[in-house]
Amino acid sequence: MIRSALLAAAVAAMASSAGAATIVMNGDFETVDDRAGLTVGGSDGDALNSLSGSTGRASWDVYDTLPGGWANAPERGNGIEVQTNGTLRGVTAHSGSHYIELDSERGDGVGPNSNMSQAISLTAGTYDLRFWYMKRPGGSSAASNRIAVNIWDSLLDRNPLFDELLIHPSTLSGRVENGWTEIVHRFTVTEDYDNALLLFAARGRQDELGGLIDTVSISAVPLPAGVLLLLSGVAGMGAMRRRKKS
Repeated sequence: MIRSALLAAAVAAMASSAGAATIVMNGDFETVDDRAGLTVGGSDGDALNSLSGSTGRASWDVYDTLPGGWANAPERGNGIEVQTNGTLRGVTAHSGSHYIELDSERGDGVGPNSNMSQAISLTAGTYDLRFWYMKRPGGSSAASNRIAVNIWDSLLDRNPLFDELLIHPSTLSGRVENGWTEIVHRFTVTEDYDNALLLFAARGRQDELGGLIDTVSISAVPLPAGVLLLLSGVAGMGAMRRRKKS
């Protein structure tokens, strides 16, 4: 009886995995507040909620953190540069009005290549990591637009959950929408991780002309319908045996 109950619970949990809680918070970068920017140049430290998502004007700025738990490691980057529709000629966000450039222009002499990370929780299972990438237009070289993506088991241990993805403009493949290319990577974890670290980092030339990203998500991959049917059948057979014995 206990075994059948566990199987039934597993079937229900797996069948509903597609509707599970959001793993990556603020993956489209549309959540804003009044935190101040870091630039000392033309943007003059604009508050995040004063960029075009609120005011309708093209603008940008650089931030140590973003809503949803995104953070930059200061020793490894120059902050997270948020751009808005129209900041770069011909570029609109894949979703909403905000996107990220991973080669930040802060104006204080700090090396511009940047990174951004977010702590996430994963249970054992298979997942799809998805995000949208664009090479920065306007003459920047392919070498300047490389980015790397990884998930570490924790901030302290830094054991990778899969081999680092290196995104290079010359080898892109995937669905394209309005100049953005969808990157999809399927990976499996065999145990639970309460504080894994999703990390995006620039891997190109430090010239303030880097790759763009938007619409980041991680979703559980549901078991195929045939497997769910098989598990349901096993649970049903267990129930029939119990009835016959009684």
